[in-house]
Amino acid sequence: MVATEMATASAASGLATVVANPFEIAKTRLQVQRGLGSSTVQAGSVGTRYTGSINAITRIAKTEGLAGLYKGVGGFAGYRVSMNGVRLGLYHPVRRWLKQGRLHDSPFAVDLIAAGSTGGLGAVAGNPFNVVKMRCMTAPVNSSASTSMYAVAKEMVAKEGVSSFGLGMSAGIPRVMCGSIAQLTTYESIKRLLSGGENTDENWQVQTVASVISSAVSTTCFCPFDVISSRLMAGAAGGYTGFFDCFAKTVKVEGLWALQRGWLALFARTGPTSTMTLVLWEAFRVAAGANVNDDPDN
Repeated sequence: MVATEMATASAASGLATVVANPFEIAKTRLQVQRGLGSSTVQAGSVGTRYTGSINAITRIAKTEGLAGLYKGVGGFAGYRVSMNGVRLGLYHPVRRWLKQGRLHDSPFAVDLIAAGSTGGLGAVAGNPFNVVKMRCMTAPVNSSASTSMYAVAKEMVAKEGVSSFGLGMSAGIPRVMCGSIAQLTTYESIKRLLSGGENTDENWQVQTVASVISSAVSTTCFCPFDVISSRLMAGAAGGYTGFFDCFAKTVKVEGLWALQRGWLALFARTGPTSTMTLVLWEAFRVAAGANVNDDPDN
């Protein structure tokens, strides 16, 4: 049953990745470029400065073509499939286990603990792909280096060691945990509110509304972690020694607003992608019969 849950979650996440990648690359480049007062620019071609999400997507498409908008798509797909395969795949099994204990009368607490714990595990599973994805997406346009997943991963191991696949994990784990809690607790709460507690396994309208609202909430919650994680994964060029060092320097140089940099691109990606992922996930669970052990108030 757990294998079926993980398979349905992975399949839904993989399909949604195709829509998400252009917004993901725009968000990533916005987040890793330094403050306007800095002479160092880390995104795109030398001297590139993106002023916003739409500007980033437009300029990437113009200077790099369609291929530029799908840089790192392999790493992004690997990240989402591995991360959500664990996070969403284990969510219902953990939820059922928690309901068998003292929390059977506390659905919100069950959702919160299940979402947070599986989110942390998913972050660990997906981090290596996330690092490779980020390096592919932020590679300079005029660089002769290959941006294929294999070439980037091989170069990372040769120059930085296997430990480089763990870059950004100090921010990635709380990022995914925070986003998972915000997304899934809001999603489940909105479904219960709109359905009056009735089963929503095949009610795609309720699932869609709940997905969009939960995406906005989760984007706001995990965007600061996403900014810091992206900068840490950029490597030594950022000059950061860890999560708190990056947080302090970012706020000091660029202000608190910098922690929400790329929010629009992030929401433009997470909104449609999360909606597609969650609705497809629910449909695949029904088709595979994975929902048969869910409680009626699911």
